[in-house]
Amino acid sequence: MSVLITFIQKAIMQGICMLFGADGEILTEKSGNLNLGVPGMMYMGGIAGLMAAFYYEKLAAHPNGLVGMILSLLAAFLMAAFGGLIFSVLTITLRANQNVAGLALTTFGVGFGNFFGGSLSTLAGGVGQISVAITGDAYRAKIPLLSKIPVIGDIFFNYGFLTYFAIIITLLMAFFLKRTRWGLNLNAVGESPATADAAGINVTLYKYLATVIGGGIAGLGGLYFVMEYSGGTWTNNGFGDRGWLAIALVIFALWKPINAIWGSFLFGGLYILYLYIPGLGMTGDVLAAAIFVLASFTDLLDGKIARKYNLVTNFGKFMDPLADKLLVCSALIALVDLDRIPAWVVIIIIAREFIISGFRLIASDNGVVIAASYWGKFKTTFQMIMIILLILNIDYPYSNIINMVIMYIALALTIISLLDYIIKNYKVFID
Repeated sequence: MSVLITFIQKAIMQGICMLFGADGEILTEKSGNLNLGVPGMMYMGGIAGLMAAFYYEKLAAHPNGLVGMILSLLAAFLMAAFGGLIFSVLTITLRANQNVAGLALTTFGVGFGNFFGGSLSTLAGGVGQISVAITGDAYRAKIPLLSKIPVIGDIFFNYGFLTYFAIIITLLMAFFLKRTRWGLNLNAVGESPATADAAGINVTLYKYLATVIGGGIAGLGGLYFVMEYSGGTWTNNGFGDRGWLAIALVIFALWKPINAIWGSFLFGGLYILYLYIPGLGMTGDVLAAAIFVLASFTDLLDGKIARKYNLVTNFGKFMDPLADKLLVCSALIALVDLDRIPAWVVIIIIAREFIISGFRLIASDNGVVIAASYWGKFKTTFQMIMIILLILNIDYPYSNIINMVIMYIALALTIISLLDYIIKNYKVFID
């Protein structure tokens, strides 16, 4: 029983960091923006909060944990929101490519966090010497009395402030998006900006606010990792792939905040599952494959749900293929780094995605929405099968031949689907 309780606790603790990032990205994507800078904004929020707490405790004669919490919370939110503002200016005002701008923001944010984190460690006397014990203890304080209840207290009331704050934010966001006029306006902006503008909604303002506030919320995930999970310490590149998992969680949750709560706990459990299964071979590969399969499953599920309940929208038509691209491209880049797939194959696949994204952008300017084609669905299916096999990297008879055949089928479908898009939508360029 104690092992199971510990596993549940650790799964929730791992998941909360992803939940903050997913909440921020859900709010951003509801406005029609796709921000791949979530991992970078989490780093920016984490280091900003840590620096605020560090200098407060260093300069105050009698530091107070509550004041340290407030200062670090504000610093983390504002710094990550600034990252969201950078993305907004680039993509909304200057109309830069969202994928490129988001990846650039992630690169910048990670470097920003590591630079200032390393500098702060040097200032404090070396790695692991950063002391924010008072603020860290305040963040990790458990709920009095309730946390002492056997089993129930261990599972539900044995966490710090940010854990419950993440759940409260998620619930409030679900209410905001479904039950308030501003939330419904935001949905309208994401689904059809032209229609929203015709109805008198300030599309640009809603996009800016959703992206900036979403960035700030994502930054709280970095603060959670630094303060509550790590106890107020900094390690360069310590966040791992949690930021990317937060983006995958958005897809898995079908852009619904409530789904993101249980989805984050599931992701958190899978993230640490290998620690609780003795003798599990290829732990990293199995874990990565499991998470990829879960994220891929939503690609099939979301379309069926939308058609069943007549929830097909322009926003859904726009985001469905983008979600595929994000999931597949990030996995392929990682596989190139692991030497499991030739780089030239990935270049062709990603080039195809950029070309199609360009088509969609031009069509959107003309008020035309290009829906995903059947060839595109076939292409995505074979790409996902190929990726799963390459992630697992299992050595079995003829495995190399089978993997190569599937890879070339996926590559062929990639090219065919590109030609299909061009043939069917060439008038977008002519018009």
